Amino acid sequence: MQNPKEILFYAPECPYLFKGRPELSFQERFEVLVNNVNHSKVCTKHPLRVQENAVFVIQRSALKHRDDWLVTDLGSFDNKGQSGRVFKVEGQEVISTRQWLRRVEERSRLEDDEYLVLSTYWRHAKYKDFSRITTVVLQKHNKELDLVLVQYYFQRDEHHISPKKHPRSQRPFIPTASSTRNSIVEKVKKAMGPSTIYDQVYQESGGMMGAEAVAHTQRHISQIKNVRIKLRRKCNDDDEFSSLLTFTKEKGQSCLRGLQWTPAPRIVYAEDWQMGEIVQNCCQVNSTSVLSIDTTFNVGKFYVTSTTYQNRNLINQRTGKCSNLPGPPLFHVPQDESQFFYFSYTVLEVNYEFEKV
Repeated sequence: MQNPKEILFYAPECPYLFKGRPELSFQERFEVLVNNVNHSKVCTKHPLRVQENAVFVIQRSALKHRDDWLVTDLGSFDNKGQSGRVFKVEGQEVISTRQWLRRVEERSRLEDDEYLVLSTYWRHAKYKDFSRITTVVLQKHNKELDLVLVQYYFQRDEHHISPKKHPRSQRPFIPTASSTRNSIVEKVKKAMGPSTIYDQVYQESGGMMGAEAVAHTQRHISQIKNVRIKLRRKCNDDDEFSSLLTFTKEKGQSCLRGLQWTPAPRIVYAEDWQMGEIVQNCCQVNSTSVLSIDTTFNVGKFYVTSTTYQNRNLINQRTGKCSNLPGPPLFHVPQDESQFFYFSYTVLEVNYEFEKV
């Protein structure tokens, strides 16, 4: 590691924080990014082709897009997990620390005087001995600070790195920077052909002579066509939601129950006669039928959680047993336990006898 007072540059506007492979603790990362920032060693451009053991601090607000720092011309990296530590401060003094728990339901929210130092571990898709660690700092409400840290290191000797080839095209694959992808998305919304968009985005990145990195340019014209197709699909999904809202308005509360748009779209389909049958077959003292909640499965971008019940008035001629009939289904987007609370409350509002289930 070099003298901490010495300033060396990997490239213009890209000073090293450290050359070599230091073992930085979470406390040291916190000091570098929050408590003791050395502004003379902050990069205002992100290093693009690092093939050595080195550490950099990057100012994301100086980049075209805050996420551009994660993309380089070295190709793709595989995410190998995260770890973190929470620091409680008073002034500039750390008064306590605690482990960041991996299970979401076990984590406590950050307070005003707490910082989460969160590191993500990556391994190069082609060279398994070449890795990087990216570190961000978060405050209350998951607000990320501007400065971030990235460390590149080899397990053994340093050597040349090249991108892994795409399995279909057999060409070196370099992910496109977020700033370039956003530019493509904005342009495909306008009345321009793919070739025109390709030329404009290419010139914005600097063109043949001025482009700083391959990651700052689009890969090929097909990429633009694919973005336009995805955007049209998204518009179609929005049209589906609009149709659902209109249908609910026209039908009133006859079958579509509890339509919600926030925090995410969800709705229950329940007929009055259907709920009456469930109460009759599942909620009486002498009832033997069970209301079953089946496995949640996805249909496109939506999830469906279905139910079934046995109707003792309908006998299956083949088995001689009560027939299984479909009950109210739940249509939702996220897949978590809160959806099932919503499901139960919604069907209770349809028929309060349902609580006897």
